[in-house]
Amino acid sequence: MENVDTFFANATQHGATVKEDLKDQFWGDRTCALVDPFGHHWMFGTHVREVSPEEMNKAMVEMMAAHA
Repeated sequence: MENVDTFFANATQHGATVKEDLKDQFWGDRTCALVDPFGHHWMFGTHVREVSPEEMNKAMVEMMAAHA
């Protein structure tokens, strides 16, 4: 998806319910999760940056420690 922020705004204006708000993920994508007016669950994202395997692993370990 070219621009998840624009899509998110449009989808929520047209009745989608937010399950997970827009956020940058440690693997380099910006994602959100929505439920459409018919009850279908969707996840959408845009790749926003390249992340090295080392940087990704470090960020994942930090995220998991914060949720422990």
